[in-house]
Amino acid sequence: MGALAVAALLGVPSMDMVLDRAKLFGGIFGGATLLLAIGLADDFLDLSPALKLLAQVFAAMLAVSGGLSLRLISFGPGMTVALGWIGIPLAVLWIVAVTNAFNFIDGLDGLAPSIGIVGFGATAISAAILARTDVLLVSMVLIGALFGFLRYNFAPARIYLGDGGSLLIGYLLATLSFEGATSPTTGSLIYVPLFALALPLIDAAVAVVRRWLRHMPVWKGDHRHIHHRVLATGLSKRETVAVLAGTAGTLAAAGLLILCAGQTSFGGSLIAAFGVVMLIAIIGVSRLDYYEFTAVRTAFRLHPESWRQFIREEIRLRDAERELATAHDLNDLRTTLDRCALAFGLDRIEISRQRPRVRRSWHGEHFDIPVSEAAPGSSDDWILRVWHGEYDSPRPELVKRAARALSRSCGRWLRDYGLLGTASWADTRASERAEAWPSKVGHRLAKA
Repeated sequence: MGALAVAALLGVPSMDMVLDRAKLFGGIFGGATLLLAIGLADDFLDLSPALKLLAQVFAAMLAVSGGLSLRLISFGPGMTVALGWIGIPLAVLWIVAVTNAFNFIDGLDGLAPSIGIVGFGATAISAAILARTDVLLVSMVLIGALFGFLRYNFAPARIYLGDGGSLLIGYLLATLSFEGATSPTTGSLIYVPLFALALPLIDAAVAVVRRWLRHMPVWKGDHRHIHHRVLATGLSKRETVAVLAGTAGTLAAAGLLILCAGQTSFGGSLIAAFGVVMLIAIIGVSRLDYYEFTAVRTAFRLHPESWRQFIREEIRLRDAERELATAHDLNDLRTTLDRCALAFGLDRIEISRQRPRVRRSWHGEHFDIPVSEAAPGSSDDWILRVWHGEYDSPRPELVKRAARALSRSCGRWLRDYGLLGTASWADTRASERAEAWPSKVGHRLAKA
């Protein structure tokens, strides 16, 4: 706001267009001020999700009351659709969705400002192409502000956005991106804002589906957003921000390609842009280990009649396997197995070295499942002993699947820590005593 005031005092020509549309920008900046206040209050007081959602809806209505709407949508040359009054609720829905999506992606130092710079950059370019110099000026002001903020927010961060910053930037992106892609004659070209904000929108959509599959509240945070999964691949925070900002820039460039395409090349540009999106989505799902969606595919293939319950069980199994892989030592592994037993409704799960007891049924007080074959020089196998009640236990097939999945995970952990090729505890203690006995006798003789 201060930069725009200075621009007005200096007589920047684009400010005349901003002042001519004072009602529109007054509604946008009024909603932005409201969300800034609500976000700051949430940072200090931890407001309820319902109150924040209500504030977002009210802020969106302020922008709509100023003249922002989706009454005329363009899908390409000669493909303009008049939405009428339906454009008003769609505009509110779009603003609320983008605001929350941007709030979701603010989980890593420097990530949200970088994505914001990409979004406002695409908005500024589209506004320049469509001669919307008012949106161009405001977008350039926001790009400068985000670059100034990014200097102190890039890892290791010294200052943070908080909800006050992330809601503000998301709201301004949602409103200005559509205004920057709007022409008085052809309406709003929908592809530009969709592609410019594709990364936070995809992250929000994936988060909502994941939490629904896990039976979690949609507003409850977790650590499986896109930036968390990219960070888990071994990249540093700065490298993760660079990868995601580059991805967002590629998607935004695809949307601008559609805007610049002529009538003859529009179809090819559209196919190429959506091909880029599909390629990024396929690589992301396969490389970022979103096993929730793999569970959906497995459920519909094996258990279509009870797919909802099967998906939840499969997700719980994959969570248990990941948790076992992070154990630091054998005691930590056993503690993790106790938590897994509680998660699956079992009495206890133990891992030890002894001969497994052969049982033909999965029912009963407990059963043993081999984790590995007996190693050379070892008298016993590693086994997993699962204790469960016969009448109050979960379904036998679930117990069986859980035991086999956990045994495979324990086997991998034992191999990684080099415990499969070692002798059993009893053999090790016997050899230690045999080696220590001559030295003790010699010590006693020397002392005598």
